[in-house]
Amino acid sequence: MRDGLAGGGSEHAAERPRLPTISAHPGLRDRIEDFLDAAPLELEFTGFATEADYQRYVDAYALPAFMLIAGLIAGEDTPVGYREACRVYIDGSQRLDFVNDLSEDLADGRLNLVRETLDAHGVTRVDLENARDATGIRSLPAHLLGQAASPCPPTGAWSASRRPRGARCSAP
Repeated sequence: MRDGLAGGGSEHAAERPRLPTISAHPGLRDRIEDFLDAAPLELEFTGFATEADYQRYVDAYALPAFMLIAGLIAGEDTPVGYREACRVYIDGSQRLDFVNDLSEDLADGRLNLVRETLDAHGVTRVDLENARDATGIRSLPAHLLGQAASPCPPTGAWSASRRPRGARCSAP
């Protein structure tokens, strides 16, 4: 992809359609570069020992990945506070994703929950893998879902204040 960005062309079938989009949306180039810089973090991921580790992951990987799409939605004239609003959204969304995908992630050998949170609930990876019925296991999902919701203010006020001028919302 970097060669395509540098030269404006590519022989790779997956890259070719992206290059005209980058030409039409010049701000996308920097977001792609940010994402490419961050991509190795996902490949090297070994888990989160602390909440600070999780926050670094959001800033270094999840937000740049999300900004690939969110930046196109905002357009070239990004509203003030848009990236910050996207940061709030992706923090909560990533947490929700980790809860929803917990069983699949464990089966794939990944644990995406913060270890200090598990420790605070007296839950181990083995407890999760074996679906043990314990007080900590029962209280953990509510805590995690509360964390997922906590960064997001009430939906109506947040979405109305962050919608770019001229953007339309439509329902199917």
